[in-house]
Amino acid sequence: METIKRKMLVVFLTIILFYSCLPKFEDTLRCKEIVSSKGEQIYVKSINWGATGDHQATIITCDIEKMKTRSDTTGSVNILAPFLYRFKDDTLTLVFSEEKTYEIKEKFKTIKIKYTVVESSQFWRMKNEPGYLLP
Repeated sequence: METIKRKMLVVFLTIILFYSCLPKFEDTLRCKEIVSSKGEQIYVKSINWGATGDHQATIITCDIEKMKTRSDTTGSVNILAPFLYRFKDDTLTLVFSEEKTYEIKEKFKTIKIKYTVVESSQFWRMKNEPGYLLP
């Protein structure tokens, strides 16, 4: 009987030790501020989660408080690498691979939005061009 208790204790302690060594996966929040020549501010925000960060929600908004957590993703697109973007001359260009998967719901005063769809191979080439960013 004593041997069984010891074995159970060893198993229990092993489980606790194993659990305490597991990595703690936390969401990764990124926020890029874009400012127009007239001072209007908008934000490209994304949250990644999962063991390899392969789940993503992205939104473009003028509300800095929007999408601080995964529970606040209303109006976002839930695709990994949903688009490339570039900001130049007060125009935010969103480039999509094969099809447009997101449309900004908000209207901005001084920033124009341009949507472009390209073939997949061109999309991934553009990713390496200066000025284009992934959210």
